[in-house]
Amino acid sequence: SYDYQSAIRVADTMPQEYVSDYCDLLRMASLRLSLDYKGAFKIGNEYNIKCFPIREESRVRHFEYALSLDIKRKKREFADFVRAITPIVLVVFERILLKQGGVNIDDYCMKRGSVREWNAEKLRGTDIEAALIKKWYNFKYDPVYSVHILEIIAAFMPDELELNSILTSLRSVESKVTNMAAHEVTLITDKMIKDETGMDSEEIMKTIRKAFVYTDMNVKKSDWDAYDNMNEVIINAIK
Repeated sequence: SYDYQSAIRVADTMPQEYVSDYCDLLRMASLRLSLDYKGAFKIGNEYNIKCFPIREESRVRHFEYALSLDIKRKKREFADFVRAITPIVLVVFERILLKQGGVNIDDYCMKRGSVREWNAEKLRGTDIEAALIKKWYNFKYDPVYSVHILEIIAAFMPDELELNSILTSLRSVESKVTNMAAHEVTLITDKMIKDETGMDSEEIMKTIRKAFVYTDMNVKKSDWDAYDNMNEVIINAIK
């Protein structure tokens, strides 16, 4: 059930000789779910575990985040699920623009603390600025949002109808669930997500997976089963 911390607590109450074959594997899984993939990799390497399909530093952080989002869905942690959508949507949009349009958004930004904002000097006179101003006449050079990237993708790749349809759907979902997460103080259910966005959590994940196909991540369909493959390794060790 992907509740690795509870499994660790149970294992810690048992005699060491009973759990020594799999305790480290539970810790590996727990580290992975908390997005400490480097710690998880270290244990995985020690035990020669083959359940991390993507390891390259430039890709692993975003892919593991997407996997953790899917686990929130599977565990029915829907409030956490909706809050975690905005970061992955922005990442996917940017990586699609880089792959399909050859545009690296970081070339047009600056960091203010931990916040990345548009840089007016770097944007001036570029096609990127023209796309943004065409949409927002009084464009403010504020933090970078997915809606900005969506507009740039649409301007650079107007004929990519399927791609633009996928990304428009994701942007619509993001805007609606962000509003939910900000204003909903009661339990968030899958039905509420469906009522608000027109998609349930599984449909949202399927759309995110479709968008990943257009990125530079080279994620295979089977890679999305990484957690279940890891669970099988742990279960076999317990047996």
